[in-house]
Amino acid sequence: MPSRRSRSKLDKILDMIRAGKHYGVLRELGYIKKKCELVKELRLKYRADEKEKFLQVTVPSPSTYILYIVYRRERVVGHRFYLKESGIKHVRGREYHVISMRIPSELRNSTLYVRIFRVRV
Repeated sequence: MPSRRSRSKLDKILDMIRAGKHYGVLRELGYIKKKCELVKELRLKYRADEKEKFLQVTVPSPSTYILYIVYRRERVVGHRFYLKESGIKHVRGREYHVISMRIPSELRNSTLYVRIFRVRV
């Protein structure tokens, strides 16, 4: 019987992100910081009167990215992790690699701190 290839710790973390287990991934944040490259940090305000908020960020290369969002609403602090592939956007004949994402309405009326990590595959 052939042996099954063992999955790396990063693969297990990516599966937890896909499954929406945000606080399980939070325990592995140190590992993510060590193994993945920090690309950008952003600070956004998502007011209560805004209908929808879209995040569109340029990134250096085509790859898979982990978006780590810390939101603060009054005294509550929460953590969210999302996995996104970069896309290509053409503007005036130039080509940019971007990540586009609609920010969930549950994060409305809060301050968002976004960190973008590039997954090394």
